[in-house]
Amino acid sequence: MRKKLLQNLLLTLILSLLLTGFLYFIWFHTKQRGFEEGQALTILFFFGDIFQNLILTIATLPAFFLTNETFYNNRRARLLFYFSGPVLLTLYFILFVCNNAEDKISFLLSGLSFIAIHAFFYFRLLQHGTKNQI
Repeated sequence: MRKKLLQNLLLTLILSLLLTGFLYFIWFHTKQRGFEEGQALTILFFFGDIFQNLILTIATLPAFFLTNETFYNNRRARLLFYFSGPVLLTLYFILFVCNNAEDKISFLLSGLSFIAIHAFFYFRLLQHGTKNQI
């Protein structure tokens, strides 16, 4: 089970980086910025995206408590350990860290893409997770 959780977490990180990068690309090119400004912001948001997804991945580490059979069988504990870190961190960034709408959108894009991919792997884990794997 631990191997499956680690694999899901790493795939979530990689796919979230790709999806968020693609969403940033679309978002910046719809604004029709100048070449230099668009290029500089793209580079800044690329590095910001990497760090934010790494922070979201670290916030997801309590999911490894699901290797304990009692936590895995308890639905509330399973949801809490699996989703609370990324959801609370995304809400914290949107409510308390961001000052303007563009910052909120950038954090929301990263957070929602990470949570959506993480939810996909959660439901996949439920379908394939058995007591034998724990």
